[in-house]
Amino acid sequence: PDGKTLASSSDDKTIKLWAPPSSECIRTLEGHRSPVLSVAFSPNGKILASGSDDRTLKLWAPESGEYIHALEGHRSPVLSVAFSPDGKILASGSDDRRLKLWATDSGECIRTLEGNGSGVGYVAFSPNGKTLASASEDRTIKLWATDSGEYIRTLEGHRHWVWSVAFSPDGNTLASGGYGKTIKLWAPDSGECIRTLEGHGNRVWSVAFSPDGNTLASGGEDNTIKLWATDSGECIRTLEGHGDRVRSVVFSPNRKTLASGSADKTIKLWASDSGECIRTLEGHGDKVWSVVFNLNGNTLASSSADKTLKLWASDSGECICTLEGHGSTIGCVAFSPDGNTLASGSEDKTIKLWASDSGECIRTLEAQRDRVWNVAFSPDGNTLASSNSTDGNIQLWDVKTGDCLHVIDERVCGGMDITDAVGLTAGQRTALKLMGAIDRNEG
Repeated sequence: PDGKTLASSSDDKTIKLWAPPSSECIRTLEGHRSPVLSVAFSPNGKILASGSDDRTLKLWAPESGEYIHALEGHRSPVLSVAFSPDGKILASGSDDRRLKLWATDSGECIRTLEGNGSGVGYVAFSPNGKTLASASEDRTIKLWATDSGEYIRTLEGHRHWVWSVAFSPDGNTLASGGYGKTIKLWAPDSGECIRTLEGHGNRVWSVAFSPDGNTLASGGEDNTIKLWATDSGECIRTLEGHGDRVRSVVFSPNRKTLASGSADKTIKLWASDSGECIRTLEGHGDKVWSVVFNLNGNTLASSSADKTLKLWASDSGECICTLEGHGSTIGCVAFSPDGNTLASGSEDKTIKLWASDSGECIRTLEAQRDRVWNVAFSPDGNTLASSNSTDGNIQLWDVKTGDCLHVIDERVCGGMDITDAVGLTAGQRTALKLMGAIDRNEG
């Protein structure tokens, strides 16, 4: 980093250190069994990393030439190595299509990334607003402290992608559903899986608690909705009627009505006690992705792949208004707790805030790098959480100003700014960005 030493790698299986501009070779490092393909200095210059055709990485002390660690785990030649700006993490890229992250002090492999970081499919606030749960493609649910963005706990047990999560009204239970046909109930405080609910014939797309917490509703790829007793895990009732997968379910605030949105382009309203279909709402031109009631239950909002939001009178089924403005599928919608604001997230990479009484677009939030999969208001309505599909980020927004308050990124270099970092090659920048680093000069 100080420019006083140059490192070179070679097919002769060695690394040489040179003192520019004299062309003097200071030291030759030997230890690899095959050609050395890549080398990199740590930011403080005290460690040199090398990657080889022998599938290993080696860490060296440049001053003495002493060999520190051999890092093994790749299945093919190691093509590139890069240090994080603080020098604590080393990333290596290989022909085995994996990116590995290593702790430079111990040589331990911290994480293996296969492609992009796992996407976050759903986020939900706890009733007191202090905890945020995120469901992920990596088959886990993660809990975060909303005030600091600090990671709390990981809930593991699903065998497939977790698509949806919901807290019970008292906050003591968390429900999760996903691609594995099962629903799990968790104790958020301990991370213990309390119960596994089985019955759906395919993926579970949505879960929702009743206001009293005694019933859980789930919508599935099998075109059905199931109602479960949360104390026993027993399936109380199966509701059938949709002609395609059920993407969203939600109880009205008084618990009497359950709404479901489906890929069959319709919304159905059900009597939750009897399971009777009260009304079918038609009007969307494509799949219905999300449905949500306002605080008093007299208005239902729906989002669709037809790029629109619709507001419905829940008692009559009449469409009150259609909100247009997004440029692509609207995958999620949420009312603020007071019902005055509606938030929508879209594949056009934006979030829009709407005045629910007039249908006017109040603000557009443009900070996502990929489609927005989920939005959720904090219980006080002051904060909005959003998640996207590719980089696993969760963003927290100030509803009044539209400012981004926090970016929660579980990756090792999540949020690290390398915009002004010097001495990084294009390949190193790419590796660091895969670890979550930010380059504000890109694009």
